[in-house]
Amino acid sequence: MRHPFILTTDASDIVIGSILSQKINGEEKMIAYFSKMHSAAQKNYSTTEQELLAVVKSVEHFSHYLLCQKFILNTDHKSLIYLLKNPSKNQRLFRWALALQEFNFEIMHVKGIENFSDLLSRGFSNITVNAIKGKRGIIMPRTWEIRNILANTHHKTAHGNKDTMKYLITKLYWWPTLNKDVNAYVRDCSMCQQEVRRRSQEYLVPLKSRHINDIWEIDLIELPESLDGSKYVLTGIDVYSKFGFIHPIIDKSSEEI
Repeated sequence: MRHPFILTTDASDIVIGSILSQKINGEEKMIAYFSKMHSAAQKNYSTTEQELLAVVKSVEHFSHYLLCQKFILNTDHKSLIYLLKNPSKNQRLFRWALALQEFNFEIMHVKGIENFSDLLSRGFSNITVNAIKGKRGIIMPRTWEIRNILANTHHKTAHGNKDTMKYLITKLYWWPTLNKDVNAYVRDCSMCQQEVRRRSQEYLVPLKSRHINDIWEIDLIELPESLDGSKYVLTGIDVYSKFGFIHPIIDKSSEEI
């Protein structure tokens, strides 16, 4: 590939995490994230075992990206570099190292401070905020300001539901009756009520296809540029047979499609 995949992994005593990325024009672009809690048994693994478990589970999770092409594996655990190049007497480590031989990768060491997947391998619980520091914090608005906050948030979210409104408002504001006020505002919004009534009168109608090639569902997906210059993937599925296809294309012009 012109831009090889980069898999960066990390582990803690509680969870494993990884980031799949590509470096394009000198800038690392994130593609996907993965994290998974340890089982009770895995919490008792040694640090090296947990770090290698993070690699194995991450490679398995992103195998549809990583098979049949060389990628870069980043880790902040130096022992893995030696371990994956030399057989281990530990049967668990040996089995995992053997499973990774199906993949073609170059393992590299990165400093812990540069390993962003470390954020995905940290376990956070029972966090208590005792003080707000800095220029930004949670504000308790005055009574006459609450109506404006509700109106602005509701309109900016295109008449979003109460959960969306609460999520956005609580990033900046809080007051004792916030939940009650948001629920009431959404309930009393005339446009929202009209939309609810309109939707309740409509029914989903499945597409009725009588034979193969009668109806096709088509979509276009934009992806990073490939070696042959393709920037999009044209996908389609036949409604009757459920047969599908995926075809790379250079651009989304009508001629190309």
